[in-house]
Amino acid sequence: FTTGAYEDNHALSDSYVEDALADLQEMNYDQAMKKLDQAVTVDPTNSLAWSTLAAVSIRQDNLDLAIEQSKHAVELDKNNSDANYNLAYALEERGDLDQALDYYRSAISIDSSFTRAYSALGNLLIEMDRSSEAITILKTSEQKTPQSDYLFLISKNLGKAHFYLQQYDSAISYLNHSLKTQTVEMPETWYYLGLCYHEMDDLNKRDEALRHYITIEPDAQKKARAQAILDAQK
Repeated sequence: FTTGAYEDNHALSDSYVEDALADLQEMNYDQAMKKLDQAVTVDPTNSLAWSTLAAVSIRQDNLDLAIEQSKHAVELDKNNSDANYNLAYALEERGDLDQALDYYRSAISIDSSFTRAYSALGNLLIEMDRSSEAITILKTSEQKTPQSDYLFLISKNLGKAHFYLQQYDSAISYLNHSLKTQTVEMPETWYYLGLCYHEMDDLNKRDEALRHYITIEPDAQKKARAQAILDAQK
């Protein structure tokens, strides 16, 4: 191909990706996949197309394919922060936690304003019983992107980290701040708020938080876990 033909193909591929991203926002995954298949057919070197394919695969619970697509996207462009993030997410879901940590860190090193990557990294560190380390990461994001639309995730995870460190007053402060700023209601915020009040023997507030959690949590097992706390005597 001539340089001009390559540029034309890349521009066409990018246009397919842009359309696919709109479909992804609308959760129209089949339509998004068709456009992304067109994107990589026109330009197989389009890293963004491959990383967006991975995002669709993640939403369809096809983790092995998402990992393959994300790795290919990173090979094509190591500075693709979305590809590193998607790879980390899929690896975490598959249980490859140490690798997931590495790729979340890569996403952040590429894009220091990537709030969702900071949040995911912090949350993973909490799950690995490294809450103090998580707080350092999350506070860094709070300082770097104070106007981010995703800052409520940072506050939620700061609350969660402080809960596991038994710093309940700080945890409640962060969790309440997350609730005030959430653009999408996060059931987990209410769950950890309830757990904080449970530990502080404020059973009225505990019951209020956990009952609300049960009404918005879609997972039946998680609902049952919260109900067991309400039913038990502390």
